Amino acid sequence: MKKILLIATGGTIASSESSEGLTPSIDVKTLLTYIPEIESICHLEGISVMRVDSTNMNPKLMARIAETIAQNYDAYDGFVIAHGTDTMAYSAAGITYMLKNLAKPVVFTGSQIPIEALYTDAKKNLSDAIRFACEGIRGVYVAFDGIVIANLVKEFSDALTGGKIAKITQTERDELLFTIKNFRETKRLLLSVNASLPLAYLTDTNKQGPMTAPNFCMLLRKHIGSGRIVSVSQPGLERCIHFEIEHLDEMGDLCRKLLIVELMGKYSNIIFCSPDGTILDSIKHISVQVSSVREVLPGRQYFLPQTVAKQDPLTASADDFASILAQSPAPAGKAIYTNFTGISPVMAEEFCYEASIDADRPASELNELERTHLGHTLELAMESIKNGQFSPCIVYREDEPMEFAALPLTSFPPEYQVEHFDSISKVLETYYASKNVITLHLYTSCFSLSFLSFICPRFLL
Repeated sequence: MKKILLIATGGTIASSESSEGLTPSIDVKTLLTYIPEIESICHLEGISVMRVDSTNMNPKLMARIAETIAQNYDAYDGFVIAHGTDTMAYSAAGITYMLKNLAKPVVFTGSQIPIEALYTDAKKNLSDAIRFACEGIRGVYVAFDGIVIANLVKEFSDALTGGKIAKITQTERDELLFTIKNFRETKRLLLSVNASLPLAYLTDTNKQGPMTAPNFCMLLRKHIGSGRIVSVSQPGLERCIHFEIEHLDEMGDLCRKLLIVELMGKYSNIIFCSPDGTILDSIKHISVQVSSVREVLPGRQYFLPQTVAKQDPLTASADDFASILAQSPAPAGKAIYTNFTGISPVMAEEFCYEASIDADRPASELNELERTHLGHTLELAMESIKNGQFSPCIVYREDEPMEFAALPLTSFPPEYQVEHFDSISKVLETYYASKNVITLHLYTSCFSLSFLSFICPRFLL
């Protein structure tokens, strides 16, 4: 039986209600009591290294996490970090640079709702993270919100519908590159379901694949290698893209297949299905030992898992928004992204700002006029999404990219600069290329070898 160490750092997952709102106060022993079923899967132990809101995470605190992993490395088969969602990606990047040549899994997880809440995503997230750590896949693991996905779907639909698939390359273990010819133009579609950084965008960059294509790539070439993209869609505001592809079968008959791209952090996957939803294959096979919620294996029926009961904001009216928010004791910003699918904390803050509402005020304490105004603001934003009216942008502080979005961001202070783009694909390519450069500089500068002297030599370059 695998031995896993749970490292608690605070965040929403370990928060409780207090006079100051939600504060990280739940210790690791209490966290463990919420997932008793894990006892049958692995030997799980826990340690609390800090109790911080992830907005207060910094390089020194990241170093404490890395030090904890290094000190306990030989005693455990894998590590799970319970972390706040706001800076989870940054901490994961930091740990990646601080602990080189990891031969064991380090899995970050968190939640939108505290673990002690009645309707919480924390128990499943924590359980799934531990199950994943038990698989022994080495490395550090951690997404787009549904609004960015909607922008991508609009862009893909405009550029690729009717296009013929000319080439399919599996450039990495979890990455595909499609070359698509449409109206005498050649487009390249990159689909990456890397657990640490899932991505999908149009690119001008070509990448070479291995000499021998993996089995999944060969299957796609066999079925849809010369197919045409009929449609690109998104179910609700979920982090999921459906490509409907038309092709000729072995008998020369016209038929259709569905390529589903799920951009959901460590759960990201590319799934190839028949029209009736039967899974033909996937780039990642997920057995019941990995996920008790859903198997992703050939022959299984595809369905989109629902972890938390949230409403689709695209179907909500202004009154619906106001009514749901009136019942939430959480801060207004958090109440938005915890009650409605596809809305990130950044966009929730933006919607509150546009409605002249303090995002930190409890939603239930807003008066009727304030709730109505916020409801109308949300309704107008959803109408923009449904009408394909996007404004992709990146927010910079000096030269460092801080956030990106598919809708305007106006809530940042004057020292921040907003750069607008005509393509969400260009936003993503620019943002992550810049982040890679800055992150590498940050961690090679701040975490010198002397600063990292606590780390085992085997982790260093």
